[in-house]
Amino acid sequence: MVPPKGNVAGETRRQALGHFLRERREAVAPEQVGISSQRGRRTPGLRREEVAFLADIGVKWYARLEAGDQVHPSTATLSGIASALRLSNAELGYMLELAGLRHPPIDVKETTLAVPPPLATLLDHMTGIAAVVSDRILTPLRWNPLADAMHGFSLIESPLERNALVRALCDADFADFLGAERDDFIVRAVGMFRLNYSSSSPSPLVNEVYERVKDHPLFEQAWHARVIAAELTRDEITVRHHRSMGRLEMFGIDFSTSLNSDLLVRLLIPANDETTQKFARLERAGAPARGKAAVSRIG
Repeated sequence: MVPPKGNVAGETRRQALGHFLRERREAVAPEQVGISSQRGRRTPGLRREEVAFLADIGVKWYARLEAGDQVHPSTATLSGIASALRLSNAELGYMLELAGLRHPPIDVKETTLAVPPPLATLLDHMTGIAAVVSDRILTPLRWNPLADAMHGFSLIESPLERNALVRALCDADFADFLGAERDDFIVRAVGMFRLNYSSSSPSPLVNEVYERVKDHPLFEQAWHARVIAAELTRDEITVRHHRSMGRLEMFGIDFSTSLNSDLLVRLLIPANDETTQKFARLERAGAPARGKAAVSRIG
């Protein structure tokens, strides 16, 4: 079961696109696009006519697009609007999905979570780096020994409960592990979830995850903010707090593979010598034994 093709969590796709555009428009300061901010300005962010001017489109037509009316934007038009609103490539992709312009629809049966043998073999041979293959909504599917020693993935049989968004919201151990970066992690994970949820080929687990987390206040907050993200990667060091090893400072890198575009590969790389040594100790320790608490639960 996947989200209805015409709807995104209770909204029509036109409504979702309109709401997204309005919220992004209101979030852009005039100074960001070279417009001087005047005193007494009642509209937060940009005015519709300013977006229309920057995107070289008619203001009445743009107002109808925001209102969710029956209009048919082109890829070029949405690209122009994305440029005017300073949107990311992932956010533009989300708009194209909602407008039905991304790719020809793909049957759900063609969306696969099978990890190709070459990728599985690569993970098995990687040392000193924690490596995880997941679906596009952060459900770990395959991992290398270090990742298992660190995360305790093999102790969690249910893919739903292993999902990183579910754990960030519902697993107290994982919340402790994320520490001060938990809120940022949740926002990014929800952004990835929204992007996949609205796509023509979502993860087979997308509805189960949605039903599991939809009523959580932190999910609702991030969901209504309409954040869009393609990955968890950040420029700065990621800090986690491991139950046994203490503070871990890492760089997280996400990338796709042509072997299966439905999958995401995430690498956690030690950012300093101390974390490198802790990774080595985890690798020697191996996966937590069944019947014992996981060292930590992370995604």
